[in-house]
Amino acid sequence: MGNGSVRGMTKQLGGSLNEASARKVMYQALLGLHFLHHKGIIHRDIKPDNMLVDDEGTVKLSDFGTCKETIHAASGTTTHVVGTVCYMSPESISGKYFQGSDIWSLAASFVEMVSGRMPWSELDIKQSIHLLFHIGSAKPPFHHPAFPQFLSLEAQSMLLDCFSYDPRKRPNTGQLLSHKYFIGGLDSEIPTAEEVDDHELLDEVHSDDSFMS
Repeated sequence: MGNGSVRGMTKQLGGSLNEASARKVMYQALLGLHFLHHKGIIHRDIKPDNMLVDDEGTVKLSDFGTCKETIHAASGTTTHVVGTVCYMSPESISGKYFQGSDIWSLAASFVEMVSGRMPWSELDIKQSIHLLFHIGSAKPPFHHPAFPQFLSLEAQSMLLDCFSYDPRKRPNTGQLLSHKYFIGGLDSEIPTAEEVDDHELLDEVHSDDSFMS
């Protein structure tokens, strides 16, 4: 993949992205996630390292080793603890994964992109096991990583939606793609949520093994 990962690109650009760039990255990653969820698949390890950037600047999801088809069709959940701790949602700490768990991880990745710091770094917790315990036990309103207050009000509103404590109250990918934060201000060539739902376009955009967005 031409320019490596989003994490690598961010480091090359000085450690963080401006909000407009981070919004575009998140939207493109969300398109790939929308495809996965549309197919009944939970990624379970969304993070900047697993978002690749091609030569044209298009972001594509990668590393599907932790992907899991939903076991319980009615609830859209799967089990077993996997993922990278600082991006994990509270319920995933106990081994419960919803499609909303991927939404949480994507929001945490956005926080890292705009802040230049990994999620929860404000706590200065050195060991992953301690962070695991904190995420699993924290209660609202202190249950999500801090995000920069310089973000637009629309961005902050979007993040609070994605960081809802109850995974069932988080927006799904279709709702998030249609969120006011992503309406306008994005390049016209980026497919819309409606286009991603089209089977022929899905085959064209996601024709290889990496479920590209």
